[in-house]
Amino acid sequence: MKQLIYCIFFVTTFTFGQDGFIEIEVRDSINLQPSTFDYTVKINDTNFYNYEAEEEYNPESNKQKMVDKTDELRYLLTKKGYEFKALSDSSYEIISNPYINNYGFVLNLKSKEELEKLTKDLKVLDFVQGSVSNVVYKNEVDSEARLFKKLIEKAKTKAQMIANLSEMKLGKIMEFKEVKEIDNMSYSLMDLYYMSQERLTQNSIDDDFYGKKYKTIIVKFIAQ
Repeated sequence: MKQLIYCIFFVTTFTFGQDGFIEIEVRDSINLQPSTFDYTVKINDTNFYNYEAEEEYNPESNKQKMVDKTDELRYLLTKKGYEFKALSDSSYEIISNPYINNYGFVLNLKSKEELEKLTKDLKVLDFVQGSVSNVVYKNEVDSEARLFKKLIEKAKTKAQMIANLSEMKLGKIMEFKEVKEIDNMSYSLMDLYYMSQERLTQNSIDDDFYGKKYKTIIVKFIAQ
């Protein structure tokens, strides 16, 4: 009986010793549809003030030009029926600094169609620039689950290919690790940073409206 126990232990240990693993690293992304986002429209004074001119810089004169252009932008937004808040509002102003341009407004938008309408209306002004902030995406928790499922399936496909080439049998996942990335979320709503008359096109909105969530994972599979 004692000999039989030793025999079973030896066979079990030997079989386990033949097990190995296949480790796969994969990276992928999914599209994210925004539900709401803020769009900041600022006065770009480089389009109406000549800094290269030899005339002496006049801060008061330049400030008045900024105020006048802000009033012109306010008039247009009001005429078109938009709701907006001043960029100088305390809830948007990051720091009180005379060198930071706070001449402009913030609009809260909810769809690509609203963004398309706004950019179309603003095309008549050649002194504004825009950027997106405070993006809220639809179903972020569900989207993360979809992304993990996509990554695991991709890792399994690659691991199975390696197992077949190595004449091994692929087993279950023995270890799963998410790789932390600095740029884990990429927002690319339309033209995020600049809004000049040349770049306000319908195609840029259609191509870049959706954001993307990226993840990289390392999956270790049992292999025999």
